Amino acid sequence: METFEILARKSRKRLMRRVIIWSIAVVLSAVGIYTGTRLVLDKMTNSHLTEIMNYYDNRSQIAYPNLYFNNTIQATNDFSNLYQLSRFKDIHGVPASYDSITASAGPTFSKIDHMADVVSMTGDRTIGYNLKQHMKVPLFFNTKNKDKADGLATRAQELPLVKKMTGQLVEVALSFDKPYSYDELQSMLPANLKQNWFWLGSYSEYDTSKLDISNIFGIKMQKNDIRHSFNNFRLKLTASLNDKQGISSILTSKGEIYNTKKELAYLDKSFKRVEDCKFLGIILTGKAEDFAQLEGKEWIYASSIGASIPNQPYYQLDRE
Repeated sequence: METFEILARKSRKRLMRRVIIWSIAVVLSAVGIYTGTRLVLDKMTNSHLTEIMNYYDNRSQIAYPNLYFNNTIQATNDFSNLYQLSRFKDIHGVPASYDSITASAGPTFSKIDHMADVVSMTGDRTIGYNLKQHMKVPLFFNTKNKDKADGLATRAQELPLVKKMTGQLVEVALSFDKPYSYDELQSMLPANLKQNWFWLGSYSEYDTSKLDISNIFGIKMQKNDIRHSFNNFRLKLTASLNDKQGISSILTSKGEIYNTKKELAYLDKSFKRVEDCKFLGIILTGKAEDFAQLEGKEWIYASSIGASIPNQPYYQLDRE
């Protein structure tokens, strides 16, 4: 018969084994829960980051007048990602830096960089600047906007100022009096000015000079080929219709006056083929003195100067 001491010793060993097994089980469970939680949170974060990346990839090809994106940087922290993009303008073939974008994503959020796309307006609302570099932003003016207190009476007329910018390369936005086809514009625009970007107008009567540059939609000229440029526009427009990001509406006491979703749907319905495209504005770049030949043209509804840089002798310009 076993003595009480032997029984107690065996009982303690059994208890110790149980404690060790339970301790191991608890640790393994904790590790499993931690690992599983990290995987779930990482997956959610990456999903939101993908939304942001897709948004900028799509929107950069259908909006952002004469803006190009490069040097993507993804800075990663625990359950939080920063998505950074540097941007530049094409001024007659010469790059000019523009405000960068810093968006963010986490398990429960995705935030595009609205502030990088805001245009800060001056008192008379015909001159706009970006927020970081205070670079002048070219504005487009909507002929449908009939509220004189809301911008019609103060639309920009800056073409006469360009000839005074001696020795500079200049970006200018022209708003037209009515829609024109690409072929019509080729006979209207000087050959020595670069056609960078074509504005398709808006479905709304809103004062488009107030819109963020992410909501000014048009076709970026690529490879000097309007058909290739249009096809790329259509591809990214279709993708943008399903974007969860960048959808906004503007409300007044009278009701809604602008909605991004409606704008995208209007573009999709109205411009199925390149032959359907009628443009209400354009971004031109070139030597300051070459813009003088546009002064007095009746089809120019408004003109707004954008970025400008000194013309250096070593620049290789796109058009001479």
